[in-house]
Amino acid sequence: MDDTIDLAAPLDLLLPDRRALGKDGDPPSCDIGSRLASRDPLLRCLETQWRWCRKQQHPVCLMLVGVDQLAALQSTFGEREVRSSMAATASAILKGCRRRADYAGLIASSQFAVLLSDTGADGARVVAERILGLVADADGPAPNVSIGAACMVPHSSPHVMDLVHRADRALAECTDSERVRVVTVEDTNRD
Repeated sequence: MDDTIDLAAPLDLLLPDRRALGKDGDPPSCDIGSRLASRDPLLRCLETQWRWCRKQQHPVCLMLVGVDQLAALQSTFGEREVRSSMAATASAILKGCRRRADYAGLIASSQFAVLLSDTGADGARVVAERILGLVADADGPAPNVSIGAACMVPHSSPHVMDLVHRADRALAECTDSERVRVVTVEDTNRD
């Protein structure tokens, strides 16, 4: 029996008790603590969405959500509160991604990713602001969250890693500024 999670499944179906292992004992497809996809399934979904958006000539957006100053949060409130804050951030991401095609995952200990197909910079900003609002409204100490997004129509770049690098640069720009919490970069180069 194949226990892998369907990459097209809505996020609310990725329950914490569903541990999916590949046939060869691959890592879980779902991070049990955050209820979000783990890194490898997220990257596979990104590749799939990239190809689909390239074929359809629709924009695709990758948002990187960074939890800033995690060490300071831990020294002030302790490990338990850090885990609670990370879970609240993951929950905010789940609630902020409203479309069935939206896909989110945990890609590092303090970084999440959100994949939005058929979404440009304006749509990404709406989703990012929604996530920031949900994080701020969560119970307990709210972590500082920065969101960097890159949106592009894949025909202008042949490699999906271009999107990843742009999103990473947008997140770095956002984290370097203490006032800006969302930075969105859109590729406007239309051939």
